[in-house]
Formats: sequence, structure tokens, C-alpha cells
Amino acid sequence: MRELLAVAIIIILLIPVGAGEKVHEKNVIFVVNATLYPQIKNTLNEFANSVKGYHIEIKVWSSKEPQALRNYLQEQHPAGAVLVGNITIPEYYNPLTKEYSHTLYYYMDLSGNWELKNETATPEKLTAASIWVGVVRSTDMGGNNATQINQYFEKATLYEQGKISALAEAAGFLDDDFATLYINITDNLEKLYPAKMYYHADESTIANFKYLLTEHYALAHIIVHSSGNKFYIKDGKFWDYIDEKQLDSLHPNILFYTDISCYGADFTKGAITNHLVMRGAGLGALASLGKAYPQPMSEYYASLASGSSFGAALLRYINSSLSEKDGFYRYVANLCFLGVPFLHVYTPSGYRDISKIEINGNEALKEFAAEMHLPGTGTASNPIRITGFYIHHRGHLEISNTTLLLRVEHNYLSITSTYENTGIVLKNCKNVVVENNTVLGTGVYILNSENVVVKRNLVRLSFNSGISAVRTGCRLIDNVVVDSGNGIVVGAYLAPGEYESGIIIMGNRIIRSQTGLLISGVRDSIISGNYIDAMHVGSYSLFSFSTTGIWLYNSIENRITMNTVKNVSVLIEISYAWSNRIYENNFYGKFNGSGVGFWLSAPEKNRNIWNSSAEGNYWQQWANRNNTNDRNQDGIVDYPYIIAPGNVDYRPLKYPVGAAQYPLNMPFIISTVIVVIALLAALGSVKKR
Repeated sequence: MRELLAVAIIIILLIPVGAGEKVHEKNVIFVVNATLYPQIKNTLNEFANSVKGYHIEIKVWSSKEPQALRNYLQEQHPAGAVLVGNITIPEYYNPLTKEYSHTLYYYMDLSGNWELKNETATPEKLTAASIWVGVVRSTDMGGNNATQINQYFEKATLYEQGKISALAEAAGFLDDDFATLYINITDNLEKLYPAKMYYHADESTIANFKYLLTEHYALAHIIVHSSGNKFYIKDGKFWDYIDEKQLDSLHPNILFYTDISCYGADFTKGAITNHLVMRGAGLGALASLGKAYPQPMSEYYASLASGSSFGAALLRYINSSLSEKDGFYRYVANLCFLGVPFLHVYTPSGYRDISKIEINGNEALKEFAAEMHLPGTGTASNPIRITGFYIHHRGHLEISNTTLLLRVEHNYLSITSTYENTGIVLKNCKNVVVENNTVLGTGVYILNSENVVVKRNLVRLSFNSGISAVRTGCRLIDNVVVDSGNGIVVGAYLAPGEYESGIIIMGNRIIRSQTGLLISGVRDSIISGNYIDAMHVGSYSLFSFSTTGIWLYNSIENRITMNTVKNVSVLIEISYAWSNRIYENNFYGKFNGSGVGFWLSAPEKNRNIWNSSAEGNYWQQWANRNNTNDRNQDGIVDYPYIIAPGNVDYRPLKYPVGAAQYPLNMPFIISTVIVVIALLAALGSVKKR
């Protein structure tokens, strides 16, 4: 009988949205399961009151008849509806996949003709979607778990109030079978945010998938395999999976998802995508109720980038897909938005939106400060402060030829143009502090400048360098650079014999970069207390080859101390660099050789000092070579660490700098305790007498 229902499809006729009917663009109806409503009404009303720009109507619904709900929506004809709790979604038969699955399109296509028998809907005449529809349903108790649904609306309320934050970045995760889509998906994501992609066989692994979900991205596009209650991912020749229990334990942190995985929203099979929303930090996910057919979805992302809500973007995508061959059956019929579709993509709150900032000269700086009502006059006691701006897409913040005292602080840059622009640029400037800025997608670039301090900034996904200072006297302090080509570059492109001096690079954290610190043309400077970790889990594909912790090029007489280098191919690369003092650093890893490389120059011509009079460096592979290499337990390995001709650490450390330097001598401790107890007992006896 069900097979015959497919034959009843007469024609697919595309007409404009809601032709002949008036759509109330700002009206949204929440259709709430009647048994659930008393338990969530307070939270739901609080959310409705927090929403601006929409008129929210709450409709308590007890009928299980899909036709009754469709008739009601046709009468009201809102901009959209949200089905809260267990509201019946009818099935339909897809002749392309030859399977039955549920479809929300029955409620979205209010102008078409559908036949409904036994909760199975058959489209006799399809039209373009009239309204968007979202689903807020729990992952258990038949969809009516009030605790989960209350938590969701509490999250949504905080989001509407600007109290939920994320990184204005996107990520794409494509299983091997869908890797050819990575260029299209990247281009689409970067309409919104800088994007990081996992698509190579050695990157689209279950470990990286779990890692991705714990990152604080604003949006992720996922295309993997799914059975409805598991996500399946190829790991080499084998399959691995993450089930609902594992997913819940991760508590995913991403706000919004596009999950084109089969059955991810199928509530009869577990709706694993719904766990991303209801059991994690998620606020919305576009997913599939049945078999999914991935495609780039350009119209969807273009609409989001233009400022549309997820619901409006969904309508645009649907109506563009319907015109494709078998478009309804491939791309539309199974679509389900989990969450409230009138939410918009994340932008950081508390900032002024501006396309770009370009200032050339002191007068232009003063004019900009006056126009934007910025504090400060440019003096030592009252510097001008460029603060509180949100710059995104293809913008930048560029300052040139200024000498007034200036602070660039607390700005947020999310730049999707990976090579054309740099987020914060200083050229020929003096007396500038760049502090507490977030720069996503590009880095910080400083050229020909003096007295510049760059501190406590976060730089992520910079495809060139996180922070670059060229021909610049600067202090780079306590910055965090993640996922960059080079973490921090100082003095690059200087000619041999030409040096910058007095530079301080201190306390920076550089994670997952091809080269952590690239020091070129630097003399008599301090590189201290930096933490460098190439960290393979979650690594970007660009850095799947050799990684270097610190690269010294054409640099002499610097002090390099108290740094930590981990998970790299080469600990230090040395090229035309000599008389540097390198001591009290922590170097982790096992290497064929010393872990120190000499590029384009013989080691004996690059003689560096690898220890102070008291201590050298901690070389993990040397310190742990055996248990008797520090017989006198003074914390110094008894044998020097031979790096290369002319380069020897004569006092290598047994323990990492900052760790407990000496093992506990338990016999001595026990005997001391016994003596102390005996003395206390004797004193007590004397007191009694």
C-alpha cells in the first residue's frame, strides 16, 4: 500500500513563496505539546519576552493529527513555527531512496496539495516553502523531557541577551567520502567566519572529530556517516564511531551546526544531531530526518552572511534546491532545523560594528578619535584608545605614520580573507600598545616601528604568521597564537649582518604552528618563558609535515631561557646564528640525533652556549635515558648532551625547569620523622615533670 502512495505524486509545481497569501513576517508561533507546557511555560515565556523584532504566540497543542496543525498554520500563516516537545511529524515515501521517513515540509509547504492517510503524507502538488519550521524536542522521554527543554530555552534567552560567547570562527569536518567538497564548504563557511577544515584522511579521524566538538566555534559544517544514533567516521581502512553516550560526555561547545549526515535528526533512530543541541552548548542544527545528499549549500550561507536568520536562510536554500533535478527528494524533503530558526549567526556582543579602520598620520588619528568619541589626547598620561570595535569579513585595522601615544585594545577582528589582509597592521608608528585584542583568521603585522608593545592578544587561524614584527623594536608579551603558519616572527627579511636589538619575546603561548618562534636578524634580545606545542590532535592540514619549535636565523648574542618546546619535528633550527645563550629550557620529545638542526651552515660555525655556570637545559630523551645518570642527585645529568660540533650542553638537567628538582629520599624522611617524634615525646615528659 505504501509503495502505491509514491505513485500519487502528480506534479511538482514551483511558485513564489506564499503566492496569493499574506505572510506575517514578524509573527512566530510556538506549538507546544499540551502535557509539556505547564512544566516549561515560565522559561518559554521568559525567552519570548527576550526576543526583539518578532511577535511570539504560544499555542498549546494536544491534537496528534498533522492535518489539524497544517490547517491551523494555513489560517495563521506566520513567518515560522517552532514545534516544542512531541508534536506529530508525518511520514512520506521517497521514491529516490525507496524508504519512508518523516518530513517537516508538510508543515512548510502551505500552498501545495498533500494527501494524508494514516499519518503518511503524499505531495500531489508541491510548491515552494511558505514558512520555516523548527523543532525543539528532548533526546528522551518521547521528546517531552522538560528539564532538557527548559535548559535549551534558558540558553536561547542568554544568547538573545548577548550573554553567550564563542569564537567568531567556523569549522568543517568532512569524512573521507566527502573530501572533494572541502573547497566549496570552505568558501561557504568563509562567507561568515574564518574557517578551519578537517578533510584529509589523517585528519578526519574520530579523535579529531571529538576534539573539534569541544572547541568554541560559532558554527560547524559536518558531513559524516550516521545510523541515527551514531556518527561513523573512517579511520584509515577501518570505521570508528561516536555514540550518544560518548557525545553527551563531551558536552560539545559549538553554537550552530549544519550536519548533513544520514538520519541525524531521525527521532525514531535516536536523532544523534539533536544531542548537539539539547545536551551540549548548541542552539541550532540543520540536519536530516532521512538519507542525506551533501552539496555545497551556497544559498544557505550567502543568506546567513547577508544577515538573515537561520529560518530565512533555510527557505532560500530550499527554494533554490527545488529547481534542481530531484531536488525535493535529495535536498529538501528530509531537512529539519533543530532549535529556534529565527536566531541569527553569532557576533560578539559589546562591540561597535565597523567595516575597517585605516588611519594615516597624527591628524587622521585625532580626527578618527573625535568622530568615534574615543578617549584620549595622545599624550603619555592620556593616550588615544582605539577600543571596542568589531571588524569582520575582509576588513582590517591599519595605522600608519603616527607618533602620538596610542593604545589599540579590546577589539575583535574576524577576517575571512586569508591572504589579502592582515587584522592589525602598524607601519612607521611610534609609541603604540596593542593589547587584549582577539584576531581571528589573520594576524598582527608591525613594520618599521618603534616603542611598540604587543601583549595579551589572542590570534587564531592566521595562515601566514600570528604576530610579525619586521624592522621594529618591540616587546611581545603574554600573547596566545593558535593554528598559524608561523607563531611569532621577529626581524624576518633582514640582510646578513643587519640586526634588531633590545627585543623582548616573553610569556607567549604558541599552539599548533609550523614554526613556533622565527627569530631572524636579532641581537642582544631576550626570548624567555614562551610555551610552544605543535600538538598533533586537531592539527591543521597545512602543518602535517615538519614542525619547528624555535628557528634562529642570522641572530647572535641573545638570551633564550625558560622556554618549553613540545611535539615538534625539530626543537631548534639554527642558521647563521652563534654566541646565543640557550639554557634552562624544557625540550620534550625523542629524536634521531639531538633534536637540534643546522640549516645551510655548518654546526661548528654556529657555536652557541647551551648552559649557564649552574644549569643547562632539560632534554627529555637524555634525562630519561636511564635511572643512574644523576648518581649524586644534584639535578644535573652526569654526562654532557652532545648537540653537534661546537655545541654541547655541559650541564643538562635531570628534571624539567619548574618541576620538583630532586626525588624524595624516603629513608631519610622516615628517620627524620622518628627523631622529631622522639624529641616531642621527650619534651612532653620534661613538661610533665
